[in-house]
Amino acid sequence: IVYSRVLQKNIKPSQLSARPNCLWIRTKEHLKREIIVNIIKKENVPLSSILGIAERKGNLIDITCKNREQAQYLQEKLCKNDAFKTAHLYQSETTLVNLSWVPIPMSHEDIKEELKKYGQVIKIIGRIDKDGPLTGRRAAIMKNENLEKNPIPSYLWIKGEELYVTYKGQEITCKYCGEVGHKQANCQTKTKDYPQLLAASGVPKANGEIN
Repeated sequence: IVYSRVLQKNIKPSQLSARPNCLWIRTKEHLKREIIVNIIKKENVPLSSILGIAERKGNLIDITCKNREQAQYLQEKLCKNDAFKTAHLYQSETTLVNLSWVPIPMSHEDIKEELKKYGQVIKIIGRIDKDGPLTGRRAAIMKNENLEKNPIPSYLWIKGEELYVTYKGQEITCKYCGEVGHKQANCQTKTKDYPQLLAASGVPKANGEIN
């Protein structure tokens, strides 16, 4: 389970309070509470399905419905309304997985086949820059029901190419040892292996001799 906003601080999904019946919307400008209520009524959403509407900072409105189905229905309605910049469920059923260092010729299908090892892939998206050409970045929309039990590592090899992977709630993976929870710069295994790595590299010693 991944919540769309709270995970900006890389908090594990299991550490978050469950909010399956809640959504947040951001308005284009400050709107009074009664205006929000009138918009909801015009969308033919019964107010009896809503437990509460809370105003928060930054033109953010927090809405809690009585059940998950009602929250999903309201989100589908409000995300199409021109009064709002966006409308999202707090507890999303999908995760956006970002992939960098992707060779342009690499196919979406090759990426999808690798990601399927970690969970259901709904869609692969290509990224383009403002002038039109593709970039070395892709994104995958994945069902997140398996990602906490079977997380995607920070580095993937596909068809002999290394890709860098990030997503909200992901625990970092060491590029050197492959273990979760630390970066290569802080890897104890690499520190232990450093003398052998130095010898294998052929770097000169301080006296000018070659290892």
